[in-house]
Amino acid sequence: MTVEIRRPVVRLTAVGMSAAIVVARTVFIIFDAITTLAANVISIVITWKTLEFAEMTKIFATSLALADLCVGVLVSFSVVPSAVGRWLYGDVMCRIIGVMGTSFAMISVLSLLCVSADRYTAVTRPLRYYGLVTRRRAAVALAVAWLSTIGANTYLAVKSNFIIYDEVLCICLPEWGNQEILPYLVTVCAIWIAVPSVVTVSIYVQLFRISRRHARQIAAQAAPAIQGPRSADMRAIRTMFVVTGAFNLAYMPFLFCNIYLNISNDDLPGALKFTSMWLALSNSWWNFFIYLATSKNFRKTAFKLLCLKCPCVLTARNPNGAALGHANAIVHT
Repeated sequence: MTVEIRRPVVRLTAVGMSAAIVVARTVFIIFDAITTLAANVISIVITWKTLEFAEMTKIFATSLALADLCVGVLVSFSVVPSAVGRWLYGDVMCRIIGVMGTSFAMISVLSLLCVSADRYTAVTRPLRYYGLVTRRRAAVALAVAWLSTIGANTYLAVKSNFIIYDEVLCICLPEWGNQEILPYLVTVCAIWIAVPSVVTVSIYVQLFRISRRHARQIAAQAAPAIQGPRSADMRAIRTMFVVTGAFNLAYMPFLFCNIYLNISNDDLPGALKFTSMWLALSNSWWNFFIYLATSKNFRKTAFKLLCLKCPCVLTARNPNGAALGHANAIVHT
């Protein structure tokens, strides 16, 4: 079957945009791409070096970081078009980026769902946890998440001509304002984004309720022996809850803008659409800093690796080298 390929549709143009705005936009996109790539590579390394993290948490967090890392690769293709004002990579590449960008956002949601389900099982079924959650089941869950998401979006690109390049956003994406494709987009987003997001938040709400209930029992009975969620589990739960909340907050403006475009005949200012789109894309590097801010074990491992790879950091703090020797001893134990 021959698939007709047409030139990417340009929904909006950047006519009249000042050179200063183009430069600022391009610099931001460069920053976003570099930060996303670096943050997620470092995050994966630190996650697997942190002994205190549960193995399943590492696997699901790595899936999330890989999806974000891939977003960084896709974002890098927007640098030149932002600078020159047009798409230079051809129709096929535009479709690939449009499909994959949407897919990686959905994979992030499903990875967060897997993390929350894993922590819920660990807290509510501690004795059966290792029998219920295995490497093989985790691999199957992630394979289904990745393949089903990419497959659904690839169908969109192959069966239609609705992947467009937007000169204001400087990226290829599905044409949300097109009524012909709207039912398919709504269905895909409901199955792969809305439902998993609601379930994920519901799981965390339940976990926090369990934590508070056990805390009240311990306080009322003055019985520290009562077994509730372990503090390590609750710290991991809080960290991933913040990650989930940040993801939803980052994508909400973009979703609201697209809902507005589909129910109204009026357009939105280019600056608003660019901000909402790139706020969502920038979420791909937020997680690294969230981990640093909320996870003591992640920070500790990051500091050890920094000292190991860059001894000048501790040498600068202690010219006699005593701190460096102490840090190296810690790293190698």
